[in-house]
Amino acid sequence: MPRMSGVSRLDPQMQAALPVLLRLEEACYEGVFVGGCVRDLLLGLPLHDVDIASSATPAEAMELFPDAIPTGLQHGTVTVRHGGRLYELTTYRTDGEYADSRRPDKVEFVRSLEQDLQRRDFTVNAMAMDRSGRLIDPFGGQADLQRKTLRAVGTAGERFAEDALRLVRGIRFASVYGLSFAPSAWRGLIASREGLRQIAMERIGAELDKLLAGGGLARGAALLAASGLASRFKEPLPSLAGAAAACSARGGALAASMQAASRLQRPDDGWAALHLLLKQTPEQARQSFATLRFSTARQERLAAVLSVHGGLLRLDGAAGRVEMARLVLELGEDAVRHGLSFLAEAEKTGLAPHLFAGGEAPSTGRLIGWLEELPARSLKELAIDGRRLQHELGRRPGPWMGLLLKRLLEAVMLGEVPNEAEALAMLAASWMEGE
Repeated sequence: MPRMSGVSRLDPQMQAALPVLLRLEEACYEGVFVGGCVRDLLLGLPLHDVDIASSATPAEAMELFPDAIPTGLQHGTVTVRHGGRLYELTTYRTDGEYADSRRPDKVEFVRSLEQDLQRRDFTVNAMAMDRSGRLIDPFGGQADLQRKTLRAVGTAGERFAEDALRLVRGIRFASVYGLSFAPSAWRGLIASREGLRQIAMERIGAELDKLLAGGGLARGAALLAASGLASRFKEPLPSLAGAAAACSARGGALAASMQAASRLQRPDDGWAALHLLLKQTPEQARQSFATLRFSTARQERLAAVLSVHGGLLRLDGAAGRVEMARLVLELGEDAVRHGLSFLAEAEKTGLAPHLFAGGEAPSTGRLIGWLEELPARSLKELAIDGRRLQHELGRRPGPWMGLLLKRLLEAVMLGEVPNEAEALAMLAASWMEGE
């Protein structure tokens, strides 16, 4: 198979990195664009990162680019700064044995690009491009893209055994790029599934985030169902296993809902849609994110979306300003805003009707309008504070202050009293006298 293929026009992001390649060539080293940027260029998609591979060793690269950051010298990677951008520059290498199904025990730096490409996972990722736009494709990645086929480089079982995360990466690539597994790749995936039990959950989470960001939810869930991968993670992930099982068993309406959810662009929106479609509770959603080692802030945002959705379901189409006030009082302003932000995206993508089956999806614009019209949405917006209350009522500080402020906030939000310090002080005094 020839190494060289036709010439493509470089993407502007690649063009911006050409001085890095030229500097390498001036010093008698090879430098090429490699991996995902080449694949996405051939597919006509926007580039996310521009990665460069070179025959220069890390030490030689650091000498050529004195301000480079030694981000991963052990694996041959330095980060080069140019024109206000950062580029990962990795030395051609071969990988040794993978004793733990995660990372090579050792790497060996080489001068051959083809040897470097040979260690990669799939043919569509084992392509390079020189600065003239000439494609270097020793394993037929371009032809596989044209055939919409996902094929491993060499023997699929060997590639998956080296790093079992490649199993989930394969599901992601097939889902996001609309590829079908070559029979040999699918057989290798099935035979290698148990290796996933050695993969850290945070690595799984990062791959699933990319799958959701790429619009792969519906097809990804179907492939996880067909492959059985979702039940072989290091730790149980009921939401994903449930999605796979539901797609396998229910099809029909759920498949249509998943397809609508696939149009969401933010990973957290995809996760929220998944949990809502499977009728998961906020606590179950928190547990899913905790299992994937996502931050506490992300866990709380996801739970907030589910809580707001549940609150709107309870209103059963009767949402109004008073109901919005009660929702904010129950969940807090931040939670409600997170929930409404998600629902706005769901509305744009046609997902909203699927989330309110049997009832009318509320107008997000109207809900946001009611939220903005509230005279106060939190204690910090209340026209009176604890110090003023203490002075007006002649009482020492104590737990009563917090309780009274919350009660005043509720009265303001429900329209029972204007958000004015004097009116609030008088109302507080009347309450205290009545106790």
